Amino acid sequence: MHLPPMPWRLLAVFALVGVIGGAIVGFARGLRYLPTLPFAIAEGAILFGVPASVIGLLLVGCWSLIAGARRRLR
Repeated sequence: MHLPPMPWRLLAVFALVGVIGGAIVGFARGLRYLPTLPFAIAEGAILFGVPASVIGLLLVGCWSLIAGARRRLR
């Protein structure tokens, strides 16, 4: 029987992808003015990472509700 991945891993993956993607976007945008590059990277990571984490948290919540409902039906 194939078990699906743990739902908290899904949250971690969403958060990690959001932070890394945001850092990349911040890096690309920060290259225009190098003195602010570290702040642009941090800002991009936060601006993309927080919504990605919230989306992951919502998916984990839905996953948990569905799994709980399935357990009650058995």
